Amino acid sequence: MHFSIHINNTLVQCGDMALIIAIYNARIRDLLSSEFELRHGNLILLTSGHGVPLYLSERDVVRFIADSQVLEEKAKQFATDAHAGAVRKYTGEAYITHPAAVVEIIRGVPHTKEQIAAGWLHDVVEDTDVTLEQIISTFGAMVGVLVEGMTDISKLEDGNRAVRKELDRSHSARATPKGKTIKIADLLHNTESIALHDATFYAVYKREKALLLDVLVEGDASLWERAVKQLTEPVGA
Repeated sequence: MHFSIHINNTLVQCGDMALIIAIYNARIRDLLSSEFELRHGNLILLTSGHGVPLYLSERDVVRFIADSQVLEEKAKQFATDAHAGAVRKYTGEAYITHPAAVVEIIRGVPHTKEQIAAGWLHDVVEDTDVTLEQIISTFGAMVGVLVEGMTDISKLEDGNRAVRKELDRSHSARATPKGKTIKIADLLHNTESIALHDATFYAVYKREKALLLDVLVEGDASLWERAVKQLTEPVGA
């Protein structure tokens, strides 16, 4: 029997049945949801929906958390190095503050460890000399697919802004649902910055964002709804 498990709100893709294990720090035995109990060092599912108990060792849970942390730290450092010296347009802050904010948004909804890594890396191919091939060789194909979906494909020679945005929108439409979740998180953070610092451009940006959200509906529903709300209400309301 195969399962899908959430640990620290992170989805472990294992199969066709959903289990939720809410673990918010290292004290696993103190933080199990009411659906689980700890017996003899194992997590035991009490309400599987299939009448079959699942035994998952605490060691396996700890190992997964450790592996996720290693992948994230590796992606964070890679992105920090790649964006070194770059700053945010309006604030002059180090550019890495943007991927950091995107990651925190992703972390607030069900996600995979690969999405967290791709959140750190989502602008690396588009904005630096790093290639997609380097991302794949360093972080694997799953992260590579997510980063590729986040990377705009248009070039200045493709035409005016409207033409370029249409090309990029078509590319975003082909992203996976997990990739679309990252894109929505990116939009959420960028919207806050643009609305606060550039009211003139924000009018243009909102129209482009509305069109882009139309092709991102397969992303996380709660983030998509937040992004839509930003179009009609003052940021921060």
